[in-house]
Amino acid sequence: MRKKIKHPMTDYAEELILRKLEKWRVENGANVVAILEESIERGWAGVFLNGHGTPMAGTAGVSPTGVAYPKNANCCLCGKSLEAGFIHTSKGRRCHEC
Repeated sequence: MRKKIKHPMTDYAEELILRKLEKWRVENGANVVAILEESIERGWAGVFLNGHGTPMAGTAGVSPTGVAYPKNANCCLCGKSLEAGFIHTSKGRRCHEC
């Protein structure tokens, strides 16, 4: 994918991305496969946490996986709970199903 968008992956870039993903997996319980899939789907050269398991300040509760989710944790499109994670959009937080 990075070759296609003319941002080929260097060995150092790969090392940095893998380090970042491992840190998020350990500290935030993030699903690194979902993070990589989102990055590929959106054509990004990097990886971003985007609510994949990140505990938020001022949390409303804890998901079954032990990850905290934000107050008013509902999808801006369908209204479903954001316990399983979310993506920030210009309209608000969106669930991974929308």
